[in-house]
Amino acid sequence: MNSFPSLVGKRVLVTGANGFIGYHLVKKLAEVNATVYALASPESTLHRLRHITDSNVHIVRCDLLDPVLLDKTGDKICPQIVFHLASYGVYPNQTDLLRVSHVNGFGLTNLLVALRDRFESFIYTGTSIEYGHKKTPMKETDLLEPNNFYGATKAGNTLLLQAYAMYHKKKIITLRPFYIYGPGEGETRLIRTIIQACLEDRELPLTSFNETRDFVYVADLIRAYLIAASDQVRGHHIINIGSGVETSFRQVIETIEELTQKKLRVAEGKYEKRPWSSNCWAADRTKAKQILDWAPAYSLREGIAEVIKWHCSQTQIPAR
Repeated sequence: MNSFPSLVGKRVLVTGANGFIGYHLVKKLAEVNATVYALASPESTLHRLRHITDSNVHIVRCDLLDPVLLDKTGDKICPQIVFHLASYGVYPNQTDLLRVSHVNGFGLTNLLVALRDRFESFIYTGTSIEYGHKKTPMKETDLLEPNNFYGATKAGNTLLLQAYAMYHKKKIITLRPFYIYGPGEGETRLIRTIIQACLEDRELPLTSFNETRDFVYVADLIRAYLIAASDQVRGHHIINIGSGVETSFRQVIETIEELTQKKLRVAEGKYEKRPWSSNCWAADRTKAKQILDWAPAYSLREGIAEVIKWHCSQTQIPAR
């Protein structure tokens, strides 16, 4: 049974569709019988999207920094629901300020101009990095103090969309995911890196066993996206998507060791700590419960087990 009947047949645009989260979102939207337009940059290899053969999914090649082509694309699709995931700067090597500003800032502006206020719902992907260093679980009403370029542009976009929603009286939901993990995530991501090192008996360079994150399995985030886009949610909101639980890297490693029945060799302190890493990194998820009636369905152990299963299916390395 389709749990999201209000999405059936809707024309849905997903930007950043070939990314880790975008791919999972496109797959799920197709499953609930939305008509999906998966936007990817012209130079993308489509290494994820090429595996989707559902007739409800239409791949659209378009650069968000090409306003003329984007304008034509918006006219052709005329989406009712927009999920904006495309961004640049989340990875440590993506430090080019000009590109971060262009892709994140102008990319969103160009998209809004091209859509011409015709959409019903706009779901934007923010980030917990917008908050900066905090000493208590992060609330949506906290002062935004981002300490890297990516977080700063994301925070600016959040404010722009807030103004846009009020001015045009549109439904715009900004979701602020915390640390998302799951099958198909990039090779440099923490959980996948630990799993690979464990299964391949390689030394793992690590910042500190005591560093923490608020981990959320990707399927839980995708469910939050669909709820936010459904008819049950109206108006403009900024909503944290996090477990509300701080989990240390030590706990993650111990869970992976238990599930793989292997012992990991860790070089603590060999990996430089990111300057934006906070001593407290957990979401206050009160609004997610109140507005979306959302809570994580996957425990960390269950989510990691899914990633291990996926990783082993890709590499033919046995989990045990």
